[in-house]
Amino acid sequence: MAVRFDPHIARQTLDEAFRQAMEATSLPEAWLHLSRSLRQEEAPRTYTPALGTALLARTLDETVDPRSIKQQTHNARSYSARTLCHRVLVPASVELGFDLHTAGREPFNNQPFFRCDHWDEIPRPEAEKGTHFDRVDKALRLLDRQDPQECKLALMAFLKVCSEHSEYDKKPNFTVRHMAGVRKNYACVPIPIDGGQAQVFRARDKSTGSVVALKKLRTPLERRVARMRREIEVGLFLSGHPHAMPILDHAPDHSWFVMPYAQGTALDYRDDLRNDDALALLLQSVCSVLEVAHEKGYVHRDIKPANILLLDGRWVVADWGIVRRPRGMTTDPQRTRMGVALGSAGFAAPELEDDAHSAGPQADIYSLGQFVGWAITGKRPRANIPLLPESGAWRAVAETATREDPAMRPESVTEFLEIVTRETQVPIRSTSGSHVPAAD
Repeated sequence: MAVRFDPHIARQTLDEAFRQAMEATSLPEAWLHLSRSLRQEEAPRTYTPALGTALLARTLDETVDPRSIKQQTHNARSYSARTLCHRVLVPASVELGFDLHTAGREPFNNQPFFRCDHWDEIPRPEAEKGTHFDRVDKALRLLDRQDPQECKLALMAFLKVCSEHSEYDKKPNFTVRHMAGVRKNYACVPIPIDGGQAQVFRARDKSTGSVVALKKLRTPLERRVARMRREIEVGLFLSGHPHAMPILDHAPDHSWFVMPYAQGTALDYRDDLRNDDALALLLQSVCSVLEVAHEKGYVHRDIKPANILLLDGRWVVADWGIVRRPRGMTTDPQRTRMGVALGSAGFAAPELEDDAHSAGPQADIYSLGQFVGWAITGKRPRANIPLLPESGAWRAVAETATREDPAMRPESVTEFLEIVTRETQVPIRSTSGSHVPAAD
């Protein structure tokens, strides 16, 4: 069996090491020098997060192989560096304010790490990059011979160097709502972390130092501005709900807005969601938001894994850009036209293809059913075809929620949750302060 880390314990260990690194007056010079050398312009940007991940892994477990990249069933010392980096190191860098020398949220998705299982399989680069490769290679071999305390000191030295280069002034992440509507108040990282008609950038609020996400339209066309106006409108309406993504600030012309920086989306945690309790907790969280929205006449119409985010340990619903407003509040009847498909293929209800404007809460319930199928099977659903688990309690949940006729689906998210409870025997819990439990 390979080594698996509890992300919460890993994060606690990293937080403690960071705090101690900020207070330390003396740290191992060799590790300080190595960490600084990897920040040179010609050094591959994946080497810094790779080193940090290995240091954290060895601090957590002295038996782990620091040169491991992926879990291997035949290697008891192996671990998933990508998982530890993406779920612990990258979110911590954002929230604590240290710089990993990479703009990506998933450094291990880059060459050469995504195709190699172990450091030994990586071909040595040529020229100057080869020198940096040799440095990391030597460090990982040394790390394999050090005890946990030595590994922790090495990790502290690494974090100390990363904090020296941070553009976030070493301030922890916190969010403050102040509707100034001034774009220059936010310093954005140049490369977007997500993007379609609107791009999402990691940014720093200059007035507070907090790390936030800024969503900005590529081009402020009238129709796109109208969609973003709706997204802002619903976000403000749901302000204060623990499972709705807050709107912290927005442009007066609705061309951009600011929200807290999330740890990831449901896409990043699909393996965890195969656990009955974890999936039920997510559904309860999402339904608690949809219940409020549906009562006021709002229908999301784009529930999917990418729009369910993990924020401060709880699930939140985001991206209300194609929301259906309450009856009588539509400002442009032509914006949602008959025969024009709306939503995301596979997760969108069939009625969103024909008459999206008339869609009711059952459209969101259909999407929840497809979400269940996606979480359990690991497959992406196809348009208008229910994605049903082969067997088990979740099959009945998904089957009921994805019936073609909206009238045959549960009438409300409350009824949907009752079906979840009845079929899975997982009780409905209050989600007002719920946090996502650690993975097994």
